[in-house]
Amino acid sequence: MPYAYRLIEPNGWDPASFAEIDFMMALACALPVNPVIVNIGADLGVSTCAFLEARRDAVVFSCDIGACEREIENVAAAGLETARVIRLLGRSQDIGAAFPYQCDLLFIDGGHDEASVRGDIEVWVPRVKPGCVFAFHDYIPGEKPANNPAEVDAAVHALVIGRYPEVGRVDRIIAFRVPSTDDRQAAWYATAKEAPCPDCQGCICTTSEWQAAE
Repeated sequence: MPYAYRLIEPNGWDPASFAEIDFMMALACALPVNPVIVNIGADLGVSTCAFLEARRDAVVFSCDIGACEREIENVAAAGLETARVIRLLGRSQDIGAAFPYQCDLLFIDGGHDEASVRGDIEVWVPRVKPGCVFAFHDYIPGEKPANNPAEVDAAVHALVIGRYPEVGRVDRIIAFRVPSTDDRQAAWYATAKEAPCPDCQGCICTTSEWQAAE
């Protein structure tokens, strides 16, 4: 059982659902070797743990305006390498403007007002490698629950939908792919939830299919 499951509240929904954790792990499993992951919104480290449990060869740049010390504590409690988590303290838009690398996976779960999400899209999506994926948490189209009036959907509809191919939706996560000239990438991510991974302890990825296609 992934350690990230232990961080879910008794309601089975906050800060993420079991299905959302599975989807995060599936996206991470489908990445190339030694992936660079940018995680916006550290909190308890649920997403960071999920990504590292799926891909122990990853480096996660985790951005937050707060110290979020429990993130590193939970990474350590999960038996994962804390050295693979690089904390970036500050506004994600400011950090992104100076970020010197491209990433293989971008997970946006920071400020949930429309302006913050728009800022993250504008600054960070250009730093996602062609053929790779970016995803949003708390994408809730339509009427919002009283305890989560997130405006993620407004920003996504304005700047993303119709411009980037959608990879999938699971509960409150929606994921997209940055277009690539290599059409095989599309099929690679499209089947990311179908093939069992022989190396990831029950996670799901398409490593063998991708290698065979090359």
